[in-house]
Amino acid sequence: MIIKEYLSEKNLGVFLSERFEYSYIHNRMIKEIPNYRKKPDYRFEEIKCIVEFDGFGHYTDPIRILNDRDKDRVYKSYGYDVIRIPYFVQLSENVVLDLFGKYIKNTSAFNDYPHGFISDDVKFPSHFCEIGLLRFLNDLEKFSYISEEIINSLRNAIEKYSKWELIIPPSLKNIL
Repeated sequence: MIIKEYLSEKNLGVFLSERFEYSYIHNRMIKEIPNYRKKPDYRFEEIKCIVEFDGFGHYTDPIRILNDRDKDRVYKSYGYDVIRIPYFVQLSENVVLDLFGKYIKNTSAFNDYPHGFISDDVKFPSHFCEIGLLRFLNDLEKFSYISEEIINSLRNAIEKYSKWELIIPPSLKNIL
């Protein structure tokens, strides 16, 4: 299936169930990790892979951002591969290949929606906290093969709303 909408945690589950030959566990603690109460979004126990969808709150809430770092560290220490997908990244063919190429055979695109900050109700980097901005910059580097598309979406939003301050904070003005 190819969806024509923004990626969400829900339709990420559709992608995972369609493309992986293994079944996943959704939003449940890992009992093998003693005294750890965090729940990964999706977990493939057979291949030791965790997939996390990082929505807007993963860029605005410092506690959540620090918890994500802790989760990654703990999961990796137990042998899991952790894949994080920011809400402004879509499952195009190159992203699917990059993130899931070693796990699935069908790496064709899953959603036909542009990367970046496109929808009318999207939350822009102007709302990110300081460590959320650092996370965003790291994501731009991690997804360097689509970073220009993401940056262009911000340029287009600035043009549309006529005020760059609504779209990006002053500390990011140099990326445009």
